[in-house]
Parts: sequence; structure tokens; C-alpha cells
Amino acid sequence: MKNLRAGTTLAALLAAGLLGGCTQNFWEATPLGEVLQYEHPRVTSRKEFMRTQNAANVRAITAAIRDNKLPDAARAADAIAKAAEEIPRQFRRNTLAGKTTALPVIWQKKDDFDAKAKNLATTAAALAVVLRVGDKAGSEGALRTMQGTCGACHREYRVPPPPPAQRPAAPRS
Repeated sequence: MKNLRAGTTLAALLAAGLLGGCTQNFWEATPLGEVLQYEHPRVTSRKEFMRTQNAANVRAITAAIRDNKLPDAARAADAIAKAAEEIPRQFRRNTLAGKTTALPVIWQKKDDFDAKAKNLATTAAALAVVLRVGDKAGSEGALRTMQGTCGACHREYRVPPPPPAQRPAAPRS
């Protein structure tokens, strides 16, 4: 009986070890991870990176331009430029396991995706220069240009957001 338990335990450990090597790629390549609420650590890391490095800095730049504190915003633009250089590394492998808005086409058109990230770095660096000069109108235009590069990538490589919920019409009196 003792040998049977040891054999069962050994078989379970071997199966887990063999499957462990296979499951990594399985979770990355199938939408089953989303169904089972599994989220690959790379997906979590990537989402946090995009939120903190890009979205937060765009909000800071927008607020600084609104408040006419242009030189303060240049640091945020520099941070976006630096983060944009990291974007291709954040999407190194086909990692779609779990809840992600990244589309598989990223890895099918990886060169184009990487070029769009490089374009973001360039437009963010240009924005930083205009912000340092103190040109408010130029900064607003450069910000729109940079946001356009973000949008170009998001339109092609990210699941579109759901349409905004429509509010019911107010009753007429």
C-alpha cells in the first residue's frame, strides 16, 4: 500500500512537471485563461506599465498645459518617451492569457507594432521640447499629435472599448 501511494505521488509530480512546461504556452495561446479567470503575470505587468507610464503621464501633461505649467509637463513627456522605448519588450511573447485588450495581431505584425512604439517615443520627445520652450499653443498641438500616435496603435492592436452607455432621455414636461 505504501508503494502504491508513493507511486501515485511520483506519477502526479511527473505529470505536473511535464504539464507545467506545456501549460505556460497553452495559457498564452488560448482564450481559455480568460474564461478561467487566469491572468498571466506578464499581462498584469504590461497593463500596470501602460497605466502608470503612459496614461498617468498624459493626464499630468494635460493638467500642466491647462494650468500653464509647461516646463513641469516636460518631465512627464520625457517619461512617456522613455517608456515608449520599453513597449516592444513588454510585448515580447504572445501573451494573451487572462483579461487583456491586446489583440493577437500584435505578434503577427510585430515590426509595425514596434515602429508605432518608436513613433510614440519620437512624438513624446518632440512634445517635451515644445513644453520646455513654453509654447502653449505648440504644446497643445504636439500633445494632440502624440495622442494620435497612441490612438493609431490602439485602433489596430487593442480591443475597442464598448460604446458608452446611453442615458435615457429626460421626460419632457
